[in-house]
Amino acid sequence: MTSRPRSAAAFDDIPPGMLRRFTVDDLHKMVETGVVRADEPVQLLGGRIVVVPPPGDNERTVVDALMRRLTPALGGGYDVRGFRPLRLNAENEPWPDLAVVRLDGGPESARPRLVVEVSSGDALRFDRTIKAAAYAVTAVPEYWVIDLDRRCTEVQRSPDPASGTYRVLITLDWDATLSCEGLPGVSLALAALTA
Repeated sequence: MTSRPRSAAAFDDIPPGMLRRFTVDDLHKMVETGVVRADEPVQLLGGRIVVVPPPGDNERTVVDALMRRLTPALGGGYDVRGFRPLRLNAENEPWPDLAVVRLDGGPESARPRLVVEVSSGDALRFDRTIKAAAYAVTAVPEYWVIDLDRRCTEVQRSPDPASGTYRVLITLDWDATLSCEGLPGVSLALAALTA
């Protein structure tokens, strides 16, 4: 098990005046008017529209297993969401593989407690950098990247919104048990997710 902070991802060295940022409302209007197709796999991250391929069968299998275990363990007051948009602020609306949100007065006021990406191949770098920065800058308290290639999970905690980084990174082997600091009583055996 290792623990170290992960640095934020830099988008590019483009001067700020040369880069057009979008809001979630802008993206929704583009979809409504047909500028962006409704079935196009796009996410808004840091004000940038990113085309993200849909999850594969292995990712879906792990997410389904997570949902089956988390939903009864959490009880009322939480919503476990798979493959749905998560509006974090005006410039960030990712589609995480899984999000656990606390419902405080309805879906509009949902606050994420945990976000999970199940990843492999080229998507790993993207999930570890660009998506991690979007979650940290919006103060998502805990972020997991389940790495199907190395068969481990990177648990990121203690977000620093100012820098867009997480202060703590813990890598857990496949035979380890996952727990979430913000969700007491939740404990998952990683190996069981693909059994």
